[in-house]
Amino acid sequence: FHEEIKVAGMIKDVATQKIVVSISNQKNADKELQHLLPYSKLVSVSNIFKSKEIFIAGDDEEANEEIVNIFQKAGYHPAIASGLSAIK
Repeated sequence: FHEEIKVAGMIKDVATQKIVVSISNQKNADKELQHLLPYSKLVSVSNIFKSKEIFIAGDDEEANEEIVNIFQKAGYHPAIASGLSAIK
């Protein structure tokens, strides 16, 4: 989580309207990342290390679908949750 916050600080000037994927399972991580990257399309991926079943959540439908496609091609079984707060 702390590494994600550090990276967010480094990319905030170039991440406008870009998809940023968070794989942290730490509670409230997405709120802090969204605060640091308010103009990015934040997508959270959970349970990535536990099994091939993962949950994807974000407030931008198009960004969610793009990340689902990437993980499906990598052999995962993603399910979209309703929003960033849905999987925490």
